[in-house]
Formats: sequence, structure tokens, C-alpha cells
Amino acid sequence: MMRARQLRTSRLLTSRLLGEVGHAEHDAELVLGEAGGPAEVPTLVVVIVDDSGSVTSTSGSDPQSNRYQEIRQAFRAVARAGAGDERAVVLHFDVQRRARTHRLNTVGLWSLEAQLSVPHGAGSSQLGPSLGQAERLVQRFHRHRSSVVLFSDFALADDDPAAALARFASLPGRHRAVVLGSGQPELPEGIAVSRITEDSTPGAVARTVFGELVAHRPGSIAYVD
Repeated sequence: MMRARQLRTSRLLTSRLLGEVGHAEHDAELVLGEAGGPAEVPTLVVVIVDDSGSVTSTSGSDPQSNRYQEIRQAFRAVARAGAGDERAVVLHFDVQRRARTHRLNTVGLWSLEAQLSVPHGAGSSQLGPSLGQAERLVQRFHRHRSSVVLFSDFALADDDPAAALARFASLPGRHRAVVLGSGQPELPEGIAVSRITEDSTPGAVARTVFGELVAHRPGSIAYVD
């Protein structure tokens, strides 16, 4: 997989807002890169999303839930290109119900998109429950090349936030923290960091997830911001 600097073209949206949740089909297509061919090794991408008030409130870092719209487009881009044993799952802060992984194909995409909304019961900033789910999934799919992507403003309410982040950093495979907003959290070494602010170009979230989805796909190119 190659990474390339993203060129701003006329295909990009003119506004950072992508519209209300549930209307992704009406959004302009985002420039993500080239999905390449199916991965020759099994892969698993775990996306963990912070749905706390500091993110979702009207004064939060993502009140329109644009991150879900863009994650959806990243999933669709890979599914359209065809996938092998390439799985993904979306987990949410504070929600402990079992989440299933799904393959990036037509059938699996429907189930993945059902995970792309703020679930009932979410609202605080505890990473621990969803991190525990991620640990179990990575262990269960230990033959898969795994990547865990964490979206948060990192105003964590765990009893020991540093310990929770250390657990995140110790997971096998790739780790990426996507910092929502202008905060400057202290993160352990070994974690790749992306930042999404109000000045980020449309598609920044989608490109971040797309880069992880295609990391092991031959011939792929992931644009970066």
C-alpha cells in the first residue's frame, strides 16, 4: 500500500459538514485513493468511536456525526473494489453489548452501516468497555492482521486514563488515535496520530479509515492530509 499526499480537486465538498446521519447516499463522493485488489492475508479493522457529550453536543467537536458519514464512505469504497477475508467492526464508548465483525462485501456492508450511529446508552467518555471488546476481538481473530482506530477528543473519564491508553497501545497490530478537536492529549509511544479539527478538509476522517482498510491490499494508494 502506498500513501500519497491528497490533492484538493473540484470533487471535494465545499463545506466540512456532510449532512444529517442517514443521508450518506446524497453526499458528494470523497477523494480517498485507490483501493487496489483484495488483501492476500486476512485483515481486521476495529473502529472505536467516542459518542460523549463533548463530541456530540452542539458545542462538541462533531455535533453533526460527520465521522459516521465519512467512515461509511471508506467502507463502501473498499467493498466496491472487492475484498477477501477483510473484516471490520465499529465499537462505541460505554456500550458493552457484543459487536460482530463483518466482511467488507455487499452483505457485510449492510450490517456494518447499521453500526454507524450513536447508540442508545452512549454518553460518557469511558474507553474501557469498548477497549475490552477490541482486545477480545483481536485475540479471537489472531490470524488476521489487525488495526485499531480510536476516534475521541481524549477527555477520558476512565478511573485511570493513562492505563487505558497503555492497553490500547499494547494491542497487537496497528494502532491509530484520531484526535477530534484541538486538544493535545498525551499518548503512549507507538500510536500513530491523526488530528481532525474544524479546519480539516472534507474527507479527512474517511481517508484515515480508508488508509487502515487498504494497508494490506496490493496496488492500493491512500491519500493523506
